[in-house]
Amino acid sequence: LVDLRKQHARSALGYFWIVLSQFVNIAGIAFVWGVLFKQDIREFFPYISAGVISWNFLSGSLNESTRSFVSNAPIIQNFKFPAWVFLAQMVVRNGIVLIYATLVHMTLFILFGGTLTFAHLLIPLVYAIAILLMIQSGILLAYIGARFRDFAPAFGNLVYLFFLITPII
Repeated sequence: LVDLRKQHARSALGYFWIVLSQFVNIAGIAFVWGVLFKQDIREFFPYISAGVISWNFLSGSLNESTRSFVSNAPIIQNFKFPAWVFLAQMVVRNGIVLIYATLVHMTLFILFGGTLTFAHLLIPLVYAIAILLMIQSGILLAYIGARFRDFAPAFGNLVYLFFLITPII
């Protein structure tokens, strides 16, 4: 949370910039793909929104994990501090952004005429599991990224390719 405060310290919109930039991206994707595939934007937008905000959390957490140990090396080397704490901090920060984006998504979902179901009540449980999985997989990626410095950019490109070939859009 301190990271987010520092990042947006003197900003009028604060954390909302992160969510706003995501939804500008989502609106662009929904509009372009909605026109190309002749989809009703009221039905198409919630699916694109849910997919993109989930993907942003997963890809952001995994990509940042590859650089976590390297970027925090001075602290890790000079203090008796468990290295996984840096991963947990980063994943929780991304989880907070995910929660903000989900609140905006759910508001838009209801405004577009969607109805909430029992499955929507399971979202906090799914997010908790996803955060734990990102910390665990992030540890492996952080070790690989610390050993092989070319891993982080290569992994980032691979994640982007997966975005293009998976059914997120």
